Amino acid sequence: MRAPFKIDHPTCISFSAGRTSAYMLWRVLQANGGLPADTLVCFANSGKEAEAPLRFVRECAERWQVPVHWLE
Repeated sequence: MRAPFKIDHPTCISFSAGRTSAYMLWRVLQANGGLPADTLVCFANSGKEAEAPLRFVRECAERWQVPVHWLE
């Protein structure tokens, strides 16, 4: 059986700023020993989010040393 969080091709991960989305990203990082090459993490900022989710995205990016591309 293939490891569900192992990435072996170019990928874009959509990070919604929710807990399950953060958990998925964390599992990807664990399974691959960090962010794989050719993998982008994107957060779609609609401009209507409260400050807490925006802070959460920044904190995850800093803590896990993952570049998160903000789409606005």
